[in-house]
Amino acid sequence: MQHKYEHCELPSFRPLVVLTRGFSFLLFLLPFHTSTAIQSVNDFELPVLAFYYSWYGENDWADTRRMPDFPTQTYPYGDAAAIERHVLEGKAAGLDGFVMSWYGSERGNPTDEHFRDLLAVAEKYDFLAAIDFDIGGGFSNNREALMQNLRTMYANYLNHPNYLTYDGRPVVFFWKQERFYTPEIWAEVRAQIDPDHDAIWIAEGVNPVWVNDTFDGLHLYNIAWSAS
Repeated sequence: MQHKYEHCELPSFRPLVVLTRGFSFLLFLLPFHTSTAIQSVNDFELPVLAFYYSWYGENDWADTRRMPDFPTQTYPYGDAAAIERHVLEGKAAGLDGFVMSWYGSERGNPTDEHFRDLLAVAEKYDFLAAIDFDIGGGFSNNREALMQNLRTMYANYLNHPNYLTYDGRPVVFFWKQERFYTPEIWAEVRAQIDPDHDAIWIAEGVNPVWVNDTFDGLHLYNIAWSAS
């Protein structure tokens, strides 16, 4: 599947990531400090990424009512060999990395271990990995847990040589950031966790209220908010 973007007038934002080749699509925008209009995304070298989920397993493949499509090769839940195979398949398809849904680091949360596995495989095969911090996953449902998970993320992952960076800054995606917290609470959290914006925080959706002292840009993942 090929997509061509022509005469894309974006005077105040710069496209960073586009997903293609049969994976979920993602285009997120970062502040672009120039008045020059962008004529084509081909003007830039853009990393090609895909959202990646580590919670699927044999129970999912067994229920055809829940899963309309299946992988060519099924695999057990959290299988490290499957992660390695997926990275190789992604590289063969032209991907530069995976953006993996991550719930945090609390006990009983398998996505933390799986992200460590993904980073290890990414380092082995010269691939990139980034976190999509899933606020709707049943964890980080109070401010204390959110703060602890963010501190763990900064301490354990953002300095990894194969973590996705843009202009030298690690990129973190967020999903359902509005579920438990207002923009004002997020601003307070950011001021404590990353007051100098050493990383790039990307909120989900189109509401500009999120691009403030907290978030540096938006990614358009879920279309359920669209009035049309």
